[in-house]
Amino acid sequence: MANMFQQELQLLRRRLLKGGREPQQYLALPLPGYPRIRLAVGDDCLAVLLPAVAGYDLYNEDLENLRIRYNLSIVVQDEAAARTEKVAILETRGSTDWLELTFLQVLASVLPSLGDATEREIAEVIRSLVEMFRALARPGKKNTEGLWGELFVISQAGDPEFAAHCWHVTPHDRYDFSFEQYRIDVKTSSAGRSHHFSYTQVAPQDNVTIVIASVLTQALQGGTSILDLLSLITSRVASKSVSGNLTRTAMETLGKGWEIGCTLEFDAQRAEHSLKWFDGEAIPKVLPPPAHVFEVAFRSDLQAVQDLELRQLALMGALGRAMAAKL
Repeated sequence: MANMFQQELQLLRRRLLKGGREPQQYLALPLPGYPRIRLAVGDDCLAVLLPAVAGYDLYNEDLENLRIRYNLSIVVQDEAAARTEKVAILETRGSTDWLELTFLQVLASVLPSLGDATEREIAEVIRSLVEMFRALARPGKKNTEGLWGELFVISQAGDPEFAAHCWHVTPHDRYDFSFEQYRIDVKTSSAGRSHHFSYTQVAPQDNVTIVIASVLTQALQGGTSILDLLSLITSRVASKSVSGNLTRTAMETLGKGWEIGCTLEFDAQRAEHSLKWFDGEAIPKVLPPPAHVFEVAFRSDLQAVQDLELRQLALMGALGRAMAAKL
């Protein structure tokens, strides 16, 4: 369903951009199967028209990249005629590729839940969508290569929905993936299989199994971007909440760096061939620091470390099975 939704959005966008439109009007087309959702183009913007909502502590806003109006009378020109109606409208503030592609990704991750939604549910979906764009004004938490590596690992999982469900369960997680007693942290490198670690990240813990996923990355024009990975994962995730949380977390991770980072491209084939899994206990590490010494960090070369076989990974609970199933 999610994949079909994304394809329909892209198809409507192409049709709309080819259509004729008068200035200060919206050219809109309904999404097949979702008559209450219409994609539209206006003056230097891509927009979505939804049923009007009033109240619910929602107020018109102008964010840096998104304009929101909740109960607006507008002139809509569809394939039949032009008319005036009241809608909630969310539109991009500009028509650059990165912004429109981000807008479509956000729509694909949250709008499928609006099939038979009540006005309150529509308001909540809009609130979620707005929060995703609000995150783009905040400082980022990680660089593009790191986020790309984490999304790539999810895209390679046999059960990407479960992998995404376990991804950054809380905002300040020490590990990228957590479920029960298992932890997975993704490390990327463009210069050999050496990675940065903190001592607390790989130190032995009672009743906790730590796994390191190592991915070698290389920038490649015409390669795979973060938006590409999000689109791929979303197309394989049935859960509306998991899909929405995935996109929201990715946007929050890069924050202000999203405009540049979301379209940087890397070599997915190289990453796939290089992906290896390591037992956290096998990672070369420093000795336990003395008392009152904190935040010890180091870089370890894993080239000579024995990696885990996939059958071993699959034995590491539901998280390990989800990651190893496809591979």
